[in-house]
Amino acid sequence: MKKNILTLTFCLATLCLTGCRGKQTSDPTSSKDTVELNANTVPSSLDSVADQPDLPTQDKLNTIQRERTFRTNEQEEGYDNYLYCTNSLQVEWPEAIAHCGNIKPLQDSLLVHLFNAPRAKTFEKAAEYFLSRPLFLEFEINSPYKVINPNKIKYDEGTNKWRTHVSAELAMTSPELAVFRIMKSGYSGGAHGWYGATYLIFDKQASRIWSIQDAFLPQKRKQLLRLVNRRIEKRIKQNTALLPATALTTFYPNKQGITFVFQPYEVASYAEGIVEINVPYAELTGMLHPDFKACLQHPDRFHFLQKSSH
Repeated sequence: MKKNILTLTFCLATLCLTGCRGKQTSDPTSSKDTVELNANTVPSSLDSVADQPDLPTQDKLNTIQRERTFRTNEQEEGYDNYLYCTNSLQVEWPEAIAHCGNIKPLQDSLLVHLFNAPRAKTFEKAAEYFLSRPLFLEFEINSPYKVINPNKIKYDEGTNKWRTHVSAELAMTSPELAVFRIMKSGYSGGAHGWYGATYLIFDKQASRIWSIQDAFLPQKRKQLLRLVNRRIEKRIKQNTALLPATALTTFYPNKQGITFVFQPYEVASYAEGIVEINVPYAELTGMLHPDFKACLQHPDRFHFLQKSSH
C-alpha cells in the first residue's frame, strides 16, 4: 500500500513539473509587461527587463565640478611674473546605468582615462590626485607653489596662466551600449593650447569596454586602416588638408556607421581641429567582432544625448 502511494505521489509531482516547464517556454513576446521610457532611459531589452526586475531602470549620473588654482612662490626664469595653473574637472559620473547590473568596468575605465591616477581606486582619490598636481610638475618646474584664490590672478599675465581641464559626459545610449565622451584640454604657454577627445564604448549586457583592439577582428585591422584612409583620400580630393592615418585609437558608433576620431595633429593641422571619419556599416562587413556586431543590430535605437557628432 505504501509503495502504491509513493508511486502515485511521484507521478503527480512529475505532471506538475511538466506543466511548469510548458508554461516557461511560452513566447516571451506575449508578455504584457511594459517599460516606461524617458529621455535618459532606453531599455536593454523588454524581455530582459521583465526577467531581471532588480536592475536599474534609469541612468543615474552625478555631475561633479571642481577646480583648484596654484601659483609658484617665486618668479620663474624666462617669465616676467609668477606662474599660475588651474586644474578643473566636469564629470558626469555614473552611479547606475539603465538595465546594467555591473558598471564597475565602466567606472574603472573612466578613472584611468580621465585622471591617469595609477593607484586610485575611487573617484574621490583619483580626482584629488589630478587636482593636487599642477601642470608645472610635468615641465620640471620644481619651484615651491601654493593654492590660491583664482580671483587673484591678474588678467595681463596671459602666457603665465596655465590650465588643464578634463570632462566626461554620457554622449549616446542604446539598448545595448552606453557611450561616454572624454575631453582633455590645457595650456602651458605658447601660441595655443591643446585638446583631444576619447570615447568609451560600454557594453551593458557584457559589462565590458569595447576598444579598437577588441571591437575589430585582429586579422582585419590593416584592411580597416586602408578603408579609413580611402575615406581620408576622398576628403583630400575635396580640398581638405589631411594626411593618411597611421593608427586608429578611438571611435564611436552612430546610426549610419562607425566614426573614427583623430586628435589635432594626427591627420591634420591644429587649425583643422578634431577630425572625424565615418565608415558606413556596409563597408565593415566581416571586420567586426561578433559580440560587438550584435550590439549594433538596431542603430535606429541609438539616442545621442550631448554634443557628440552623429
